[in-house]
Amino acid sequence: MKYENLSKLLRTSSVSVALNNFDFFHVSLDKSANFENLRHDLSNLEGVNVLSTQKGVFRVNCIDCLDRTNVVQTVFARNILHKMLHKLKICEAPSGEPFESFEPVLEVRFRNIWADHGDLLSLAYSGTKALKSDFVRKGKRSMKGNIEDGINSCKRFVINNFIDGHNQDCHDYFLMKLNPKKDNIKEHSTKNLKIITPTAFIIAFSLYYILIGMALPAEYEDSLRKTLFRFLVFLGIFYLTFRMIFKNVKKTIIDTPSIDSS
Repeated sequence: MKYENLSKLLRTSSVSVALNNFDFFHVSLDKSANFENLRHDLSNLEGVNVLSTQKGVFRVNCIDCLDRTNVVQTVFARNILHKMLHKLKICEAPSGEPFESFEPVLEVRFRNIWADHGDLLSLAYSGTKALKSDFVRKGKRSMKGNIEDGINSCKRFVINNFIDGHNQDCHDYFLMKLNPKKDNIKEHSTKNLKIITPTAFIIAFSLYYILIGMALPAEYEDSLRKTLFRFLVFLGIFYLTFRMIFKNVKKTIIDTPSIDSS
């Protein structure tokens, strides 16, 4: 959550040198330019003058290779776009800061394009929209964004462990890790999740009443605050119970296909 570290990242020698040297593709067109015969080589195309070409790309990985990646790539894209606009004499020379703003209309569109980009990649990869997208879209973290991140993280846990088998098979097939001619694609099922969840609920409910009965006096009276407290206690017990059960049987229920690359 320390976004000020992005400034440090841009100042590191490897990143700053790469941003300066990678450049971008830029051509000028004469009135006689004709693209009918365009293929891959622009050098011999009449009326087209290649002024610069892109010489490199960035590969960015975060801890889980997803959400923070889009934040960093957005910073790099902003830096390069500022340089493009400056070269076209549309704006002043960029300062090199990670969140240097564009003209208001362009700023809004730039943020939304990159936030939508992150959401679509995340949906394909994890089944939910990207985390921290409110920072990319609005430039700051919000309570609503934190709540949405929590909900999406819970969804990812369930999707990743129980109902993502078909998508994982598709990724593995695309990467040539699965051979459709071999009998190595597992039939996926969510029946284990349907068994574990009510079992954990029953155990947690029992533990809750035992612990509440031991901890609270007989003359204890409920109020809204006390009811909320008891509800939070139950959620905590349910979470710990589910996590303990899941940890012990994880290897037998996680939806992982057998892989045979032969």
